[in-house]
Amino acid sequence: MDDVLSMVMSMDSIPTLPETDVILAELRRLPQTAETAALIDDLLEFRTQLAARSTDTDQAH
Repeated sequence: MDDVLSMVMSMDSIPTLPETDVILAELRRLPQTAETAALIDDLLEFRTQLAARSTDTDQAH
């Protein structure tokens, strides 16, 4: 969990899709506790919103 926290704390803005995927990969390596599952669920929801935002931005150009 320390690796994930360090990664997140080093970001100074909203993470990109690739950064989000790296965080998800790290979380999936952790023991599957209720806390970890909740973090993964929340991050997947965030990723969905981020992907939709990226698609909206791409269509605007």
